[in-house]
Formats: sequence, C-alpha cells, structure tokens
Amino acid sequence: MRRILYWGLVLLCLAGAVIGGGLALAQIWEYRSAGRAYEGLEAYISLDEGGAADGGGNSSEHAAGDAKPGLDGRIQADFEALAQVNPQIVGWIHGPDTVISYPVVQGEDNSYYLDHLFSGEKNGSGCIFLDADCERDFSGSHSILYGHHMKNGSMFASLKNYQSQSYYEAHPYFQLLTPEGDW
Repeated sequence: MRRILYWGLVLLCLAGAVIGGGLALAQIWEYRSAGRAYEGLEAYISLDEGGAADGGGNSSEHAAGDAKPGLDGRIQADFEALAQVNPQIVGWIHGPDTVISYPVVQGEDNSYYLDHLFSGEKNGSGCIFLDADCERDFSGSHSILYGHHMKNGSMFASLKNYQSQSYYEAHPYFQLLTPEGDW
C-alpha cells in the first residue's frame, strides 16, 4: 500500500512538473510571438533626428513643434499604412531611450485588446489601448491608456523605473503621435 501511495505521489508530481513546464513554454512562445509582431510594426515609424517632426506632416494646435529637452529626435508614424493593418489605430506612444514604442488602438470595449495584438491575433500580451469611453482624438480632459506590465520587460513594464528620480530626470517625456498631430 505504501509503495502504491509513493508511486502515485511521484507520478502526480511529475505530471505537475510537465503541465507547469508546458504552461511556461506557452507563455514564452506568446511573448516571442508578440515581440516579433511589434518589431515588425517598427517599419511604420521613423525617427527624425532634427526633432521638428509633427507626425507625418500633420499640424494642429497641439502639435509638438520644437523638440523638448530630453527628446533627441521625434518619431513619425505612417498612420495610413497602420490603418490598413488595423483601422482602430488612434496613435503611437513612444518613450525615447525606453522600450515603450507601440501603436495605440481603441476598441469597442476594454476587454478585446487585453489578449489581442495590434494585428488582431489572439495573444495574451495584448496591445496598448485607449479606454473605450475616451475621446478617440485624445481631446477629452482625460485619456486613459492600458497596457500589460510584462514579465519580460516589454509593454508598460518599464514604467516601474519611474520610481527612481534619476530615471525620471533621464526620461522626462513621452511622445504621443496621432493622425491629427502630436502631443
């Protein structure tokens, strides 16, 4: 009887290890898949070293204009091409010298993009998205962006670095590009 109990527990532990390992590998696979997908989107943005870009020639009262201290260059996004991939694109968020450089979408609700990439592919990494109740053009008094704090350091994981004053001083600005202009 003890031998049966012993081998039963060994098999149970082994099954737990196999299942746990499989789940860990699945998560690693999703992270890599999302990473490749977002790296592919970098083809839709370009860096203007001069610092005077306004998001592809768009102008508005909130256009960025002159470069701010801490912004060594300004990015430009091809929103027409991005809209061909996903018509729900509303912007691009970029933190110079950080890992944050992602498209921003707005869905019908606040759940779809929790587990769907910009391309619409189902993936637990999700996408950076604007709250469904916020103004699509960021003209409201509040604009709420959601994104995962990823264990691999991607998406919004690096925001925790802002707890350090020296990190904040080295990275004081984010750029938010929209089809209408930059913020």
